[in-house]
Amino acid sequence: MKPEKHQAEHEWLQQLVGEWQCEMPYDESGKTHMVTEIIRPIGDLWIQMETNGKTPSGTPFTSQLTLGFDPKKGKFVGSWIGSPMSYLWVYEGTLNESKTRLTLNSEGPMPDGENVNMVKVKEIIEIRGPNERTFSSSILGDDGEWKQLFITTSRRVGANSTQVTKQGLVPHIVVKDAAAAIEFYAKAFGAKEVVRVPAPDGKRLWHAELQLNDARLFLRDEFEEECNADKTASPKTLGGTAGVLHLNVKNCDEAYERAIAAGATSILAPWDAFWGDRYAQVIDPFGHCWSMSHPLPKTQG
Repeated sequence: MKPEKHQAEHEWLQQLVGEWQCEMPYDESGKTHMVTEIIRPIGDLWIQMETNGKTPSGTPFTSQLTLGFDPKKGKFVGSWIGSPMSYLWVYEGTLNESKTRLTLNSEGPMPDGENVNMVKVKEIIEIRGPNERTFSSSILGDDGEWKQLFITTSRRVGANSTQVTKQGLVPHIVVKDAAAAIEFYAKAFGAKEVVRVPAPDGKRLWHAELQLNDARLFLRDEFEEECNADKTASPKTLGGTAGVLHLNVKNCDEAYERAIAAGATSILAPWDAFWGDRYAQVIDPFGHCWSMSHPLPKTQG
């Protein structure tokens, strides 16, 4: 049999080959854990990803994802099997115009209380750089809307990247409408979503993580029914905030204008502060205060 000629879509898959560390949601508490992904080429036309880790109960698991491209169908094709279940997932998918996002469609069993229903599933592999990608999974609800179940981030082993997950102190903020806050922080400050864990009501978020300024920011929705128990509430409920989130930026004025354009409210316009920084402050639409600064040139004297 004459080997098929590989196409651009096959080359797209080959960029995934290598060893990766994947940060996955652990459970609805917002905790995450790391699993290992080994992606190997099968000739020039296929890749196979083996994932090894543990379930939330501590049971070891392994899974195999195989992906290729079928020129006759004009679609990516693949399958997934995992040690925790007997079902074989079968995929068909397409790339977006910018060639950064592969959307895979499938159908399979989803537990719903004591019942198991067949649901439509959409899973997306998004390339964020040569050494970072995300994977999200969503199901189609009875209302015709897609509901995201989780999103994970994988980083290539050995790549020169900031280990933001190991920072010694991580701010963890509470907001009303965490999903909207994620969109705002992306627009205002260039934040990138890393992890999202929906609450059981399908509307609020138990936990989310953003990568911002080479650091990690945790956030979650306010749960009014639990505020008295855990003593945490959003600035909207408290009528103010007790802290400031500070950003070291290249250009304070540009960062300030970007935040204002995104919907933040000015507290302090950029000024040359006496301690030697160009400095400004804003309040975001969710009540949290942000400051930003860059060092002023040193004067001779």
